Amino acid sequence: MDEQDLPNDARNRPLDTARIDEHAYLTGAPPIEEFLGYVRSRAEEGTADLGRLSEAWRAAAQCRRELELTEAGFADNAEIRPLPSELKPLAERELQEPGVRRSLERVPYYWAVVDLDQLVVHQRSLDLSFVRRLSARFPTRPTDEQLFQLAAGYPRPDPAKISVTRSENVTTFVSASSDLRILETTLLDPKSISGYSAPGRASRLVAVAVGYGCNFASAFHIRGRLVLQNALHRESMVYRMGIRRVPCLVREISTEEDLVLVGANDVKQHLSLYVRSPRPPRLSDFLDPRLHVTLRVPFANRLAHVQVNTQLSRARVAVMEGV
Repeated sequence: MDEQDLPNDARNRPLDTARIDEHAYLTGAPPIEEFLGYVRSRAEEGTADLGRLSEAWRAAAQCRRELELTEAGFADNAEIRPLPSELKPLAERELQEPGVRRSLERVPYYWAVVDLDQLVVHQRSLDLSFVRRLSARFPTRPTDEQLFQLAAGYPRPDPAKISVTRSENVTTFVSASSDLRILETTLLDPKSISGYSAPGRASRLVAVAVGYGCNFASAFHIRGRLVLQNALHRESMVYRMGIRRVPCLVREISTEEDLVLVGANDVKQHLSLYVRSPRPPRLSDFLDPRLHVTLRVPFANRLAHVQVNTQLSRARVAVMEGV
């Protein structure tokens, strides 16, 4: 699962290390060693029957070769429609927050309506248990505004759901969401911080921003295709409801290096599969039993560690001794 992908209300779940979830893992597209590593390290099945799973992978690979003839070109010249006029004020409002603009500024972006049938997915696994829970709380006949709110990541995460523990030099943040991350580290002038006094004469403050991404449903537009970046679970839910056209933040990728700028290293590494292949992985693959295996996966919390160490620089000491 992409670490940016888990929907916001998953972030509001209580921490639970005893739960077992059902995951669908796409098979038949490389790399098989990543799939087997996922099974060994995360699935309840562990190493019980890797031979059977390897055979399932090979069968899926053969099926994908056949689909390259019958479904070739589904992702080419992806349709991108403008948002309905009534949604444009909502979309503009979502992009006003300075933190949101900073997280998106590296490549051009805009809100649009996309066709889920044309989306390419690079995510390997889907938490089916979460999709069912999400579906139970979503309207069966959503309005355009409700679909936009889903794409915009509502409800917003509750920062109080992040648990914090501290030791002498390590601070650990724990969340039920795989989207927990260190957003940025920066230096601050102590005079710019109100309500805090260091025990001494502070020269600089090191600030570590910990939290979540903006969590918009988003896709990369690259060489005429749309590759889903974020919101696999939400898009899978509405796809199963029969909805095909949904709001999405489109990010324009003009060069392969742009993928590095936006952290899409997996897409860049497997460009031949997602961008050049006549039939790349798609959302419907998670519904096709020939193209995925279902695994039982113990739930795991996401941890972010911040550690501070002080050490002596020998090079600096040598210079001082020579003075």
